Amino acid sequence: GNSLESRQMGVKTEQFQVLAAGDCAAIRSVLEHSAVAQRFHLDSCALHADIMASIDRVAPDLILIDADSTDLAGLEVCRALKDHPATLMLPIVVVSLNSDLQMAAYAAGADDFVAATGGHSVLLARLEALARAGSRRRKIAAAARNTDERRGEELQATFRRYVSPQLADRILDNSRLRQEMHDTAAPRAART
Repeated sequence: GNSLESRQMGVKTEQFQVLAAGDCAAIRSVLEHSAVAQRFHLDSCALHADIMASIDRVAPDLILIDADSTDLAGLEVCRALKDHPATLMLPIVVVSLNSDLQMAAYAAGADDFVAATGGHSVLLARLEALARAGSRRRKIAAAARNTDERRGEELQATFRRYVSPQLADRILDNSRLRQEMHDTAAPRAART
């Protein structure tokens, strides 16, 4: 074979966490196929379940939402997730057997829409691209949280050098004061 193919075969592919909200029958069989299952780890929750708890448990790179329920609850779930600050950046794919729901899915905030009639290779490429983007966003957010935590710990250590630990704890426990100190320390740190 050509050298590009052999190099790609030696590369370990990233496995993406996918949360399916609802049945998602239009796509579940494709994702559970043995060759594809290596790339996508599929977790499920009921459409009417506490989806936020499932998101916390799974930490998905991609969410699939079933739009085929009779009450269109899937589109409402999509809208709610895109309106929530903790989940608005998560890629959401609305899945349906009915291609007529495509415009409603996009209006609800879906990043993509998948009808069961599409070709599997294109479908998988689209899902993988969205999952990759979701994975990157999650890693960037985790790095930002780690940086913020480290800055907070450095600020605490510095503050405790100049003030008694009890007073430092009382001041640092006050979120307004802590934010004011962070806001005044950040410009100084940028200048050095």
